[in-house]
Amino acid sequence: MSILPLTNMTKFILHGGAANKRSAGNDRLYAAIAEDLPEGANILLVYFAKPEAQWLEKFEKNKKIFEEVIQTKHFNFELAQKDSFNEQIKKADVIYIHGGKRELLDLEILKIENFKSLIEGKVLAVESAGSNVLAEYYYDNDKNNFFKGAGLLPIKTWCHYGANHKKESPENKNIMEKLKNFGKNLPVYALSEEQFVIINQ
Repeated sequence: MSILPLTNMTKFILHGGAANKRSAGNDRLYAAIAEDLPEGANILLVYFAKPEAQWLEKFEKNKKIFEEVIQTKHFNFELAQKDSFNEQIKKADVIYIHGGKRELLDLEILKIENFKSLIEGKVLAVESAGSNVLAEYYYDNDKNNFFKGAGLLPIKTWCHYGANHKKESPENKNIMEKLKNFGKNLPVYALSEEQFVIINQ
């Protein structure tokens, strides 16, 4: 069972990518996830966007990063499994969904009809593909195209911003203008790697 104080407010943390790299920006991400968590909080690490053969290795790596960055508290870590994901979410205080292929992640997130109510009052941290799943619309660098997300948050995202072109390049300005005009008129979050934004809703 989650041990966070009961609240209707969910803390969404959207990260632009490359969160496993040790850097000042990424250390701030881990600190933001752990902020206000009580001792013994339950952190569920989700790697559905990665090949399953990589899950355990990445789980151990991220667990170690948490322990190195947050040295004043002890947390309980659990590796997400597809066949028990719903029950794991209920017990978790934090759900941290790592990046990878959005198509793999969609299969697991979108089939949970009450996903938004399950995460209510918790911390949901998402990286790259996870950020795109939450958004109403997003731009994909690799596919150089615009897509519709699950729409859990009324926003547009552009992860790995500046990875393909310099941030202020004509190419990026053109993409940004197209993203602003794609679909509904919503706030746009262009997130560079190692950068994140917090949305409380």
